[in-house]
Amino acid sequence: MRVLLLSDIPPCTNYTAGLLLEQLCSFLPAKSWACYSAVTRGVMPNASSSIAGVPMKTIVRPREHWHVLPGVLGDMVSAVMEPVTACTSVRRIAKDVVAFGREFGADRVWCVLEGQTLIRLALPVARALKVPLYTQVLDPPNWWLRDNRVDELTTRAVLRRFEKTLRESACCATVSAPMADEYSQHLGARAVAVMPGLPSALARPPMESPSHSEELTLGLAGQVYASREWDALMSALRSVEWRVCGRSVRIVALGRRVSLSAEAPARIEYLGWRPQSETIDILSRLDVLYCPYWFDPTFETEARLSFPSKLASYLAAGRPVFFHGPEYASPARFLKANEAAFFCHSLEPGEIVEQLANVIGDPAAYATVTRNGRRAFDRYLTTASMKTQFHEFLGLDRSEG
Repeated sequence: MRVLLLSDIPPCTNYTAGLLLEQLCSFLPAKSWACYSAVTRGVMPNASSSIAGVPMKTIVRPREHWHVLPGVLGDMVSAVMEPVTACTSVRRIAKDVVAFGREFGADRVWCVLEGQTLIRLALPVARALKVPLYTQVLDPPNWWLRDNRVDELTTRAVLRRFEKTLRESACCATVSAPMADEYSQHLGARAVAVMPGLPSALARPPMESPSHSEELTLGLAGQVYASREWDALMSALRSVEWRVCGRSVRIVALGRRVSLSAEAPARIEYLGWRPQSETIDILSRLDVLYCPYWFDPTFETEARLSFPSKLASYLAAGRPVFFHGPEYASPARFLKANEAAFFCHSLEPGEIVEQLANVIGDPAAYATVTRNGRRAFDRYLTTASMKTQFHEFLGLDRSEG
């Protein structure tokens, strides 16, 4: 077996996607894989010592944000430059990837479909190498295209190419079961959910009660994409002067880039990025772990299909999750199926405060939710379960990796 990994970031120790790929690559036999990465300008991956000796090539990928002028003019620039990029830079990169893959002796391509460049590269590379294509989707492409303000004409073309790529893939690894179901049912793709996992040794025992008697501490790890939900939480806490059930509320945030806003005095402690083991240790000493997800219909696809990697850390920490988002969201469905969280499906301040009060107002429910959360982690979100899912995706047997 000779796997060529084609991605927007190499396995590394300082980016979420890179950490995930490092984990997945550890499941492959030594010397059985190589990596070609087309990274966004400014991204500086820190290579892990565990991948020393692996054939690697990293380039800066073509620009994927051409909407540099306001309004219609921006759309026009994007509509002109996107096909030019596809016909020049991407074709040139494809030839380089194929040469790299041939030199390595690749017998299959594993491509992470993140952004226009990777979506455009996957099929041509696999066809030129005459090997099966295995694709992986961490987020629906709509998110990236919208965030980069890609024009409508290009967006439709990229989404058509994305769907065609999934249909022609030997298998697609998705980040959630709902995503796997959707791609299987609507596109006829063979899909396997490969959910983010952590070593069982990092998990903490489920705690039966909050750590503090006079304070309610909320933990937040990773980036806050659901800004409207965060603002609603801030408004709710402001309305009760940051006190719930007689306890003062404090938020502890961890992550490399955490963009937070508060229109009034707030009690937020930002600890920056911490290694995974330290993150779980800090979260385990807090009372409840906050997981916001989009109510905005604009992000309905992302909410239904994506799965936050932070959830594995939350459930491993032995503290209850406070899920704040719509009922149809993928993590909400997962947590409800496992009775592993407290929920708030509203942006109304009064409802948010009421549901926060429920977390500490019912000791029996608190203990039950944390126990269920640990069981859900042990069953679905460990490194061992992730390895099983990954091997199924690539069609490997248990003796490989």
